[in-house]
Amino acid sequence: MTIQYYISPSDILLEMSDSERGSIGQLALVTVGPSDSTHRLQMASVIPQPPQLDAQGLPLFSPLCEVLSEMMPACFQLKLQPPLPMLSSFVEKLSQITDVAIADADLQWAPFPQLMMTLLGENGGKKTWDGQDAHFLVPLPGKEIHSYVLPGAAWEEAALRGTLMSTIPFTHPAHVPALLELLRHQCAINTLLASCITSLRPSPGPVCDLYCEVLPESGSSLSVTFHLSDSDSLSVCKGSSSISSDISSSTDHTPTKAPKNVATTEDSDRSTRTLSTPSPGLILPTKSPSLSSPALSINGHESTSPSGSAETVAMVHPQPGTQTRSRQSKGQHYAPIDLLPDHALLQIFSHLPTNQLCCCARVCRRWYNLAWDPRLWSTVRLTGELLHADRALRVLTHRLCQDTPNVCLTLETVVASGCRRLTDRGLHAVAQCCPELRRLEVTGCYNISNEAVFEVVSCCPNLEHLNVSGCSKVTCISLTQEASVQLSPLHGQQISIHYLDMSDCFSLEDQGLRTIASHCPRLTHLYLRRCTRLTDEALRHLALHCPSVRELSLSDCRLVGDFGLREVARLEGCLRYLSVAHCGRITDVGVRYVARYCPRLRYLNARGCEGLTDHGLGHLARSCPKLKSLDVGKCPLVSDSGLEQLALYCQGLRRLSLRACESVTGRGLRAIAANCCDLQLLNVQDCEVSPEALRFVRRHCRRCVIEHTNPGFF
Repeated sequence: MTIQYYISPSDILLEMSDSERGSIGQLALVTVGPSDSTHRLQMASVIPQPPQLDAQGLPLFSPLCEVLSEMMPACFQLKLQPPLPMLSSFVEKLSQITDVAIADADLQWAPFPQLMMTLLGENGGKKTWDGQDAHFLVPLPGKEIHSYVLPGAAWEEAALRGTLMSTIPFTHPAHVPALLELLRHQCAINTLLASCITSLRPSPGPVCDLYCEVLPESGSSLSVTFHLSDSDSLSVCKGSSSISSDISSSTDHTPTKAPKNVATTEDSDRSTRTLSTPSPGLILPTKSPSLSSPALSINGHESTSPSGSAETVAMVHPQPGTQTRSRQSKGQHYAPIDLLPDHALLQIFSHLPTNQLCCCARVCRRWYNLAWDPRLWSTVRLTGELLHADRALRVLTHRLCQDTPNVCLTLETVVASGCRRLTDRGLHAVAQCCPELRRLEVTGCYNISNEAVFEVVSCCPNLEHLNVSGCSKVTCISLTQEASVQLSPLHGQQISIHYLDMSDCFSLEDQGLRTIASHCPRLTHLYLRRCTRLTDEALRHLALHCPSVRELSLSDCRLVGDFGLREVARLEGCLRYLSVAHCGRITDVGVRYVARYCPRLRYLNARGCEGLTDHGLGHLARSCPKLKSLDVGKCPLVSDSGLEQLALYCQGLRRLSLRACESVTGRGLRAIAANCCDLQLLNVQDCEVSPEALRFVRRHCRRCVIEHTNPGFF
């Protein structure tokens, strides 16, 4: 049996012009072939009687049973005619559908553009992909010329390898619909990419009307960035299985190589066109909005996409024109909002998130000019795991630099937390264009490395707030590319960072923290949660070079002990906040050092420090009478005696956690309640405390929230 599973638009046009042309499109021949392993194959029909269809209109099949099947060293096969270039991610999905492994040794892998160029005969005699940018010129009717660039670095990733598939094994007819759908998706991508590849190469002669950059977005989609030769505006379209209609203003299907993907500015309100791949079977109908996924615009806020697998790329729209349509006719009334003066609209726009501000720029010329007022762009926030954050930052900084070439003097805050696709290239754009940057947050962006951080701190001298928590590749913050080089007076520079969060930077070691301390002497807030490689030695350099630290978190730094707290105690009167939760090596000795030399301590988290006893708690209470918050949960040696001393000396206490303190009873709680009337939170979960003691606390501390696990108290 032969299945015709895909016909490209160019095949249809060729058939219309040549009626004698043979078979067109992609064919799949269903047959049986040998296999290296045994599989259970049907020996009778698996179509139920009467035949049935599922919710999608596909036929249902009966499962295989031992009676109607046999184990054989063979399997069914789809013979693809002609063989199909496939990305590695699609090959993996084939195996997931059929549960039949495709031997990697039988496949010849190559960068996907090289594979396409070889099949199309457009490789210019090259036998291998040299990793350089590939440039192509596409002539169009009307003497227009479009230029397409495939950046070599972007297509060199292992996930973008391709191979020529000629045979797909499977074991059950129910696999066929899913296999064909996947093949159509791959064919659609191939068609779009093939339309960008020609034998023409750039030369000094022709002037292009449109410049396009073709980049892979993932293992199953690609994007095209349009740049008009007479405009600084950019537009980005996505070639994938589906396109977000909330971002684009219209959708075109590319029928052949001739009508290329063109970003048009003919319509003042519809200045950007987004193109999808040309397979109608892969485009989800617009009347199924129930499926949605985080699809983010340039600022990263979520919008609804008509497909669960769709992705969206950043877009900066050209300025709306006024050539094709008059804004107001004589008999047409102005909308009430049009009567507001500019300063009022600016005040409204100042309260909008970044994605809504970009949407406002598409309404009309007046709103475009107002929405891009530099005063509104002191902060940019990007969110979303699927967001192409590098592209978003590059396009956005390009737009904000139009009034002041090559530099954006208004942008002071960039937040890209959770943008897992952010890499060093995105931060490079920020560092080069935003010298006035003061705050940068890239939490969870695990592709960020030391090189990007070095560039940011070197080019942004006013940077004060840096959050790289979860960036596991970051091991140092310095003004030298070599992390081992110490800052010397010859540099004459210091990093002005006051706030640094490196929580979950698992690769941070003592040498890295030593370099950070020597380069960032102005630190006041430092968070090193779960930096498990740090030891006491690192804290010695911290206290030596950063005497102004007010807040320090060493939670879950399990190699830190009493010697480390002795070094922390050198911060003396500056230290206000200290967290050493789950640092099992800390005992009363370390707590006594902190209590003696840091009398202004306001917050201490010693949860899970099992070596802490009533003696250490007593020293803390006597030496730090201004203590406001204390967590000694899971410290089994803390008892009522320590709580009585705490109640006697720290009467301004507001938050107290005693969770899982097995030795605490109602006596200690009564002492706390009688003396600490300003208590606002008390955690006694998993403690053996009577309901009467809890009621006593509630009577004396009326504003206190009590967290407990006692069913008798309510």
